[in-house]
Amino acid sequence: MRIELQILSVENGEVVIKEDYITKAQYQYDTPDTSLMKSNEINVRLIIEGKIERTISKETKKLAQWSLMKTGKDVYRIVKVIIKDENESDNVREFELSKAFAVDYEETYENKEAMFKLLVAQKGDEIEGVKVRD
Repeated sequence: MRIELQILSVENGEVVIKEDYITKAQYQYDTPDTSLMKSNEINVRLIIEGKIERTISKETKKLAQWSLMKTGKDVYRIVKVIIKDENESDNVREFELSKAFAVDYEETYENKEAMFKLLVAQKGDEIEGVKVRD
C-alpha cells in the first residue's frame, strides 16, 4: 500500500508527506467498551507513522510545532490520509477528519533511522465531519 498524509491549515498552509515516507496508517472509531447501546461518546482517530529524512524534516517539524499548540484558529485542521494500491492509481480508502487536533506526537531516533508517530483526533462535537471514501 502507498499512503499519503495531507494536513490543511488556516494560517500555516499545508503539510504533505508523500507515500515514500509514510510506513503505517491506522483509522480508529472508538466508543466506550461498556456501552450497551450505540453511544454518543465517539472518538475518531488517525495514527500515522513514518520516516524522518532530510527531504521532509521541515514537514515533520511542522507536525511537532502543531502538537504544541493549545489555542488559536490553527489548533483544528483538516487531516486526510489517502491509501492507494501499490500498482494502481485509484484510492483504496481515504479518511478525512474535518476538525482534527494533534493528540500525541513523537519522534524516535535510533542509529541510522529516525521515525515519527502522529495521533490526531476529530473534535468530539464534530463527528459528522468525518469522511470515509474509496
